[in-house]
Amino acid sequence: IRLSVMLVVVVSFVLTGWGTIRYITGKYDAGLDQGISSKISAVLHAMETELPEQNMLTNILSDEKTSLLLPLSSTLSADFNLFDLSGRLIFSSQPKLYQQGIISDRMNPAALFEISIAGKTKFVHPESIGRLNYIAAYQPVRNRSNEIEGYISLPYFEKQTKLKKEISSFIGSLMNLYILL
Repeated sequence: IRLSVMLVVVVSFVLTGWGTIRYITGKYDAGLDQGISSKISAVLHAMETELPEQNMLTNILSDEKTSLLLPLSSTLSADFNLFDLSGRLIFSSQPKLYQQGIISDRMNPAALFEISIAGKTKFVHPESIGRLNYIAAYQPVRNRSNEIEGYISLPYFEKQTKLKKEISSFIGSLMNLYILL
């Protein structure tokens, strides 16, 4: 009888823990996706109001357009990159990463394929620079005629430590509860 009671307690502990961890992780991922979507939408909206109506990304390296885009990064607290239709970098709010060769000046090939060929309106993909892991969101940049002029990339440095802390806290509380049983 003791063995069956212990077995029921252990099985219920494992199932409760597994289910709750999946719930916490799913909720975290949904919040992360919401955060990325709102940030990239804010950047695109700001670009639409700051840049000329047609050919927003044409000759983006002009001093006038660069002087309009750089303040957007600090105002919105968001780093972003702009790529042309072939996936070549044409603007970055962090140009030193590209100038020093830390990151390629080409768009992620999977993102380029998913958006330009598969027709997705947004592509979120995990990426890394050395041991630094982050999520990059890609989306087409359209002019007022709804024509795609290029692509925007928004690196999003997630708060993995917050998720791990929340899961650890839950498991600790669950273990305390089951020890009392």
